[in-house]
Amino acid sequence: MKGYCMLIVMLHHLNTATYSFPSLYSSFYAPFFLTAFFVSGGLTYSTKRGFWKYLLNKIITLLVPLFTLGLIAILSSHVISFNEQESVGSQIIDLFVQVGTEGHKLWFIAAMFVYCIVFYPIAKLLKNKPYCILLAVSGLLIINIVLQYCTPMGQLPWHIESLGHGLFWIGIGYFLKLKKNKIASLLSRKRQYLLLVFVVVLYAGLLCISILVLNTGYMAFGSADFYGFSILLNGAGVAFIILISKLTPQFRFIQYIGRSTLFYFAFHGKVQSLLFWIFSKLSILEFLNEYAFITSIVITLLEAVILLIPSELFNLFLPFTVGKKYDKERLKKIFGRRKNENSTCQ
Repeated sequence: MKGYCMLIVMLHHLNTATYSFPSLYSSFYAPFFLTAFFVSGGLTYSTKRGFWKYLLNKIITLLVPLFTLGLIAILSSHVISFNEQESVGSQIIDLFVQVGTEGHKLWFIAAMFVYCIVFYPIAKLLKNKPYCILLAVSGLLIINIVLQYCTPMGQLPWHIESLGHGLFWIGIGYFLKLKKNKIASLLSRKRQYLLLVFVVVLYAGLLCISILVLNTGYMAFGSADFYGFSILLNGAGVAFIILISKLTPQFRFIQYIGRSTLFYFAFHGKVQSLLFWIFSKLSILEFLNEYAFITSIVITLLEAVILLIPSELFNLFLPFTVGKKYDKERLKKIFGRRKNENSTCQ
């Protein structure tokens, strides 16, 4: 699910001053491509560790990558740049202050860190009471919506303005995790396909209402318009992507992207800038725009393939930057194999 959503994030960021894909795409994926990340955070949430150990784990797996990847991305932009850049100082301030979606485009990692930490006491206190968790996060969502509606909150540091939205969707994921055995017993494979058909019809209907009746085609996570309808649409979209992820073949390429979302999130913009610089030099931007319905998908997949090698290098040699540990056994195998090959050649 994270792999599919990361590809959609990359597709979404193709919309630039020189290139724009059909708005039909963004209308389709907007309700779930960010929301699903928070749901996946709930699906994998665990309170087995004590709070301080949990906090340390989140610092290692989210906060360290946020700042290391952010700083690398900022510095690399000024060494090799294909677009105009703000000053290094202002970009570093954005990274640490985390207001809005700047922060060198890594706002999502910061938001996930904050929301996961705040969700811990809810999950810990109510871990055996899934419906109480659902009630608690629904209450926090309502409070968040009321505050957004009644006060000029604007954008707050570390994305606190959307805390209730984030906790709600993490809570939905955690609820599904706690009830997974019961859900599995109720939904056979055949019933899952029937449910997918129902969800597709529901989602398509809600999208039509959003675009044709409400005249808004972009209801993403934390949307400030038509709150109740937006949450319903987000929920249907998340159900759609969960079922698609469960019922489609488990492509290793997609799974790899899902395991490497931090790296892809941080550096796909660099590859995109390089590609569009090349496209402009080749004078093919007009052609790419004319057939954007297809070329946007091709460019997205091309970006994903290009990032495979640098992603793997970071996993091996700089794993702390992507929230992982050194894999000593794997390094031994790689360098041990090379030594054996060299001695054989000699």
